Amino acid sequence: MTAAVRVRVAAALRVACAVACAVACAAGAARADDDRGERRFAARPDVSVDVSAISGSVEIRGWDRDEVRVRVRGAGADAIEIEAGGGSEPADWVAVRAPGRRGLWLGGGVDVDVRLDVPRASEVRARIVNGPIRAKDVAGRLALHAANGRIEVRGEPAEATLETMSADIELRGRGTRVDARSVSGAVELRGVADEVVVSTVSGSIRVDGEALERADLRSMSGSVELAGSLAPDARVDLRSYSGSLTVELPADASARFDVQSFSGSIRSELGASSRPDGAPELGRPGGGRRVELVAGEGDARVAIDTFSGSVRIEAR
Repeated sequence: MTAAVRVRVAAALRVACAVACAVACAAGAARADDDRGERRFAARPDVSVDVSAISGSVEIRGWDRDEVRVRVRGAGADAIEIEAGGGSEPADWVAVRAPGRRGLWLGGGVDVDVRLDVPRASEVRARIVNGPIRAKDVAGRLALHAANGRIEVRGEPAEATLETMSADIELRGRGTRVDARSVSGAVELRGVADEVVVSTVSGSIRVDGEALERADLRSMSGSVELAGSLAPDARVDLRSYSGSLTVELPADASARFDVQSFSGSIRSELGASSRPDGAPELGRPGGGRRVELVAGEGDARVAIDTFSGSVRIEAR
């Protein structure tokens, strides 16, 4: 091998080594960016927790510790800011958020999975643009907003405010007051109590509750279903322009029904105004009927209004 060839080979080897080192360093940096690690904060039992992310996922779990644990993973983990404060320990608040720089939001450069364990009585607010939010075993108040991701809640939060644009909302709780809103996603709520407000444009609504004092359920074109029991002085309002409306109550329910459908049928298994022959049909399509029914003493008030959807009142 000539001297010139040996020089070229040595140069090539130096370049290859440099490239290999650069690749190794980049891989190491990527691994470091992929995991922000774990942060823990001593916290008050009713600590306020605020989470903000651009894309990825957010998961919140309640536990029996006066402590907040934060774990962040993903390509944008190193850009996430984690803070706690309130003057002194234990913390009054904990914040986990993506930077608000305009370029990151427009470019979608921050993609993370955020996992928090919080005291059960915490008040939690979480927002994400692209991705789901899941909450479990939080007994305090929840305010969850996902533009393009599903919201799923399990447990017994005292109150829940849930909002999406195009994804579904599902809550399985007990004794929970709920305000849920979606444009095109379906909303399914089970175990609600006291007060429930739900609105969608084209999504369906299904609510199952006990001793409801107020229920306001509205959808432009989706079906609306309410099942469960009502408090004696309950006020219920179900509305849809073209979707069907269904109310399912105990056979011994005490309620006064004001039902209106311009072109949809009306059927009822409850109320003194049912036809003498026992047939539940009260209005046929095209009749533009308005029907008043009284079940029991007529304590609760139930208003049902649709333009072209059918109406059914059923006994459980």
